[in-house]
Amino acid sequence: MEHAHAQARAAAAASAPAEPPDGLNSQPVAPPSKPLQALGQDVITSETTLAEAVRGAFENGLAAFNRNLPGAVAGEADAIHQMRVAARRLRARIDLFRVAIHGGRARSLHNDLQWLGRSAGAVREFDVIGDLLRARAAAIDPSLSEAAQPLLDALVRSRLAAHRKFLQDAASPRYRRMCQRLATPLLRVAANDTCVAEVAPAMLKPMVRKARKAARRVRADSAPEQIHRLRIRFKRVRYALEILQGIGGKRTRRALDRLEELQELLGRHQDAVAAIGFLRAFADESGAAGFPPAALIAAGSLIHDLALQRAKIAERVAKRARQMARKEILKDALREIARMARAARRKKDAAELPLAEASGDARAAPAADDIVRDSIGAARSAEIGADPVDQYSASTTKRTDESA
Repeated sequence: MEHAHAQARAAAAASAPAEPPDGLNSQPVAPPSKPLQALGQDVITSETTLAEAVRGAFENGLAAFNRNLPGAVAGEADAIHQMRVAARRLRARIDLFRVAIHGGRARSLHNDLQWLGRSAGAVREFDVIGDLLRARAAAIDPSLSEAAQPLLDALVRSRLAAHRKFLQDAASPRYRRMCQRLATPLLRVAANDTCVAEVAPAMLKPMVRKARKAARRVRADSAPEQIHRLRIRFKRVRYALEILQGIGGKRTRRALDRLEELQELLGRHQDAVAAIGFLRAFADESGAAGFPPAALIAAGSLIHDLALQRAKIAERVAKRARQMARKEILKDALREIARMARAARRKKDAAELPLAEASGDARAAPAADDIVRDSIGAARSAEIGADPVDQYSASTTKRTDESA
């Protein structure tokens, strides 16, 4: 199994150019001056302003792109995966802090990051499917591995094509322009004085509400589309809580632990759905391509096995998701962060009041009020708007979300 996987990686690396295409690194982005954390997750406290949070997140994202781009160009599976993860996490931060970023800039960066994530994800998808098919074929019957070789060969060819497309995208002016815009974010003036803690509850509330609603609705026999929707909702809340865990406490950490456990199950469920989609596409096209009958038999056996695995995982997902909703784990985390936000606001008001009285201006006109009101609208737009990431298609094996 490992040997076959190594062959796939070697084939992908051999197809990549020895050097990046012209222009790929012609305008490198400067490394961050002071990354918030080496692992790429932002450290935010009650005193962190929106401007600091956005700049730190963008710096970490650019550092991740710069660090992993050479390996991704060479076709390394982990580097491509990290490019995809970095793009997704940056999108999550833009969604959460959209109220602090210039509207046009936030939209363009969101779209560009989605484009890059899909390009890297198309390559990553075939790596995940290949690993899964090899493992399941060996578990069903060792002789099935040999019969499934045409499937693995088809995967390698598909991965090569997806990697060539990724190389074109990474060498494009759009990628360079996206990095330049991440290096110079356009922020609202009030973002310099507004603490993240003041805005967090308003941004989190609609995400938590939709996640809890999806959790209550999911059942063991729910369609893959509905389970995928739950995965999207939970992932959004998870990314937001990861950013804000420095503001929260034990309830926030508890919610994160539960979300991570569920994301692992949801990722396995989606891997099975994607693999089934690939196998069905292979079976549909294999007659014209002249594949041996043994390959079709292997595809059928794997589809049956993966369908059983998917059903078992769906049952576990439904049970744990409804349990999370019943215990109000996400709601408890939201309440905890709201308490921290109120405490941060009182502390800020207490510090500003003597200055206002000394200047003879005791009016309560904090810019943060406008930011909070706008944050509610931004959160609703992000949740209600037709985000293509929520559009699930059973006919494709390309996912827009990482495997947990």
